[in-house]
Amino acid sequence: MYADYPYYRDIFHGNVIPPEAYNRAAVEANSYIDYVTIGTIKRLSDHGELPESAKLCACALAEIAYAASKNAPILAGNEPDVKSESVGPMSVTYATAADRAEARKALKAEMYSVCRQYLWAHMYRGVPVVG
Repeated sequence: MYADYPYYRDIFHGNVIPPEAYNRAAVEANSYIDYVTIGTIKRLSDHGELPESAKLCACALAEIAYAASKNAPILAGNEPDVKSESVGPMSVTYATAADRAEARKALKAEMYSVCRQYLWAHMYRGVPVVG
């Protein structure tokens, strides 16, 4: 884990995620960091050289993941989530697969933006073609 709960609470000054939910959110954050850095941060961590920016990024991503799990049930599962509801002559609209895909796309864009803020030096920028 790139940042444990005491780091999240005391250094990052996070107060969004309760202690019992932190590990799950941190696992998702670590996984996304490994994905966008193509394992660079993991290799640094394995050698005891974890940058502070990676810890901060892990905390920020954990908050996003936690908030998404609590506030956007449309992102999860195959259950028919209620997208909107009216009380008048009873009307219910359910989320479609396209709604779920759009919500996931927005979530990933937000997570990527956070990674660019904290980990820009460790993210893949391509290799110039020679010759």
